[in-house]
Amino acid sequence: MALQLLMPVLAWKTVKNMISIHRHHLLERHGLFVIILLGECLLSSRKHVTVSAPFVLTILILFAIWWIYFDWKYDSLNLQSTSSAFTFNYGHLVIYISLGIIAAGIGIAPEKNFSYLIPLGSAGFVGSLAIMNWSGKSAQKGRLLYPGASLAIFLLGFSHSWLGPEVLLGTNLLLLGVVALKR
Repeated sequence: MALQLLMPVLAWKTVKNMISIHRHHLLERHGLFVIILLGECLLSSRKHVTVSAPFVLTILILFAIWWIYFDWKYDSLNLQSTSSAFTFNYGHLVIYISLGIIAAGIGIAPEKNFSYLIPLGSAGFVGSLAIMNWSGKSAQKGRLLYPGASLAIFLLGFSHSWLGPEVLLGTNLLLLGVVALKR
């Protein structure tokens, strides 16, 4: 698996003058895949359609993630350098894994003892945006906002044993805080 993940980097070193980076193609493909994964998160919640507080909070978390991702200023990213392009691509791998963790947490049921999966997936999502924000040398607002929110959500995920479903409320408030402070 490590070799498979390193293969694009190794291939780039051998044929870097023959391959050009198409910025708009990268943005479009990753955005479409994020939409698909957010749809999977919504589909995994279909068996828990009873209107309960945890259900509503998880749907709000998905909307906040959608808003944060698609409101992100991709114009300020420099994807022409290879290191930024690879960080962007591999950072999205973490985003995909994080959205899969959130979908698993929703599918298991937020009311059960697995409510920590949703905050941990949200922390991975925001943390990946933080890494891409720092590596791209972009002028994004809130360069400290993403790492701080990611750390807070991560710690909140480990407090699920004594907080219970309120961990979803805390995650929601932190994600909505990121949305509000970015504006």
